[in-house]
Amino acid sequence: MEPVKDKIERGLYEFQGLENLSYWTNILELQFENLVLNNLHDIIKALGIDFNSIVGAGPYYQNTTLAQQGCQIDLLVQTKFSTLYLCEMKFKKTIGTEVIIEMNKKIAALKRPKHMSVRPVLIYEGGVENELRQAEFFDKMLCVGDLFRKPEKT
Repeated sequence: MEPVKDKIERGLYEFQGLENLSYWTNILELQFENLVLNNLHDIIKALGIDFNSIVGAGPYYQNTTLAQQGCQIDLLVQTKFSTLYLCEMKFKKTIGTEVIIEMNKKIAALKRPKHMSVRPVLIYEGGVENELRQAEFFDKMLCVGDLFRKPEKT
């Protein structure tokens, strides 16, 4: 309110709706990540990961140092079978192949033992470009909307 307080007091401000706020998209993206992380059990199940094999799961941040690049991973799931699931969360109208470039940068930056395999995962809500599907880069592409949709009764 503070940036437009003077206009409000003089009657020169008209509210245009939340979606017109410059930072509204950022708020929605953070809420989407929060939704996913608060439903981690369902996400893990949908990814087909054995719960008994999980060593750890959650957001991961690697600081930049002189020896390594930094990276931020929306959700990292580590299993006792030396597998890392790097999950990128996207809440966009249309998701394109640029997400592959982002993910490759994160995979390259992530400091890990050489024996650990990496399985990239896209957790998303919105449309996915055909080029992204055809690239077959992601081990799994999980649409959150599909996950929470109730199955139709037959």
